[in-house]
Amino acid sequence: MKGQSAVFEEVLLFGIGVGIFLAIFFIFSGVQQTSLETTSRDHLTEVMNYLSSYILDISTTEGNVSIILPLTDRIDDDLYTIILNSTGLHIKMENKGILISNGMYGIQKGGIAFKENEIASVSKKIMIYKKGNEIGITAINI
Repeated sequence: MKGQSAVFEEVLLFGIGVGIFLAIFFIFSGVQQTSLETTSRDHLTEVMNYLSSYILDISTTEGNVSIILPLTDRIDDDLYTIILNSTGLHIKMENKGILISNGMYGIQKGGIAFKENEIASVSKKIMIYKKGNEIGITAINI
């Protein structure tokens, strides 16, 4: 009986060790997932600020004007989409379900309209242009 008791204790101790390992694994997996989502959101916000600043510059320039800007094609190994429509500038990453928006309200109150378009990040370059009182975006494939 003493031999069986020692084996039972060792098996129980092993089971507790496996349980602790699995608990730690799932905790760190959750933390990693949250961290990756936060990082992706922060990078998309940087892209939003980058594009918004140029849209603002173009909106205050007289006449017709355009500018070509480089884009990163992936953020954390995921593609993203840039959308310009009547509600403003939006950047979405479908794989992670993230959407960042900027209504660009100050520009629209000034009589500027946005021409609707969607651009995938794989184009690597974007042209922001102003033609009359309309601002638009288009992909540049060079």
